[in-house]
Amino acid sequence: MLPPISYSPTGEWSEQDIKDFFAFDVKGVTVQWLGCTPELLAAKEKLVARLDELNWTISYTSAYRPLIYQAHFYDIKYGDASKTQEGKDDAIKHGLSDKVSYPSSTSPHIAGIAFDAIVINEEGVVMNGRKFIDDDLLKIANECGLDINIPGDYVHFQLQND
Repeated sequence: MLPPISYSPTGEWSEQDIKDFFAFDVKGVTVQWLGCTPELLAAKEKLVARLDELNWTISYTSAYRPLIYQAHFYDIKYGDASKTQEGKDDAIKHGLSDKVSYPSSTSPHIAGIAFDAIVINEEGVVMNGRKFIDDDLLKIANECGLDINIPGDYVHFQLQND
C-alpha cells in the first residue's frame, strides 16, 4: 500500500522516491540507518559492544523514518487506511502499536536520533518490550548515551539530550 503523494508534507519526496522507498521496504528491509545522526550511530555502536560483552543480542525493528513514511504509518493507524483490510494488514506487517505519532519533522525517528529494538540476554530472556524494561538494560542504555525510559514504548532507544 503506497501513500498518496499528498503525504509528503514538506514536498520532500517525489512520487518515484515514494515508490522506490516502499519497494525497498517490501523486500523486507525495514530498518533504515541512512538519515540517522552520527551521534546516534556512535551510541548504537557502544550499545552493541556492551551487549556483545554480555552475550546479549539486539534485533532492530526500525530506525530512520522519512516524514512521508511516518505519515503513512499515521494513516494506517488512524486515517482512511485504518478502515480497510489492507491497512489493517499493513499495521500488523509494520508491528504498529497503539502509539503512532503524528508526522512531524521534529519527531525522533524523523530527526534521525532514535531507533526501536528488542534485546535478549544470554539465557534467551527478552529484556524489553513496549510495556516493560529490565533495569540492567536501562542502565546499559543510559551508559551508552541512550534514553529508553519512555513509558509504554520501552523498545524506543533515543539519543540522550545533553
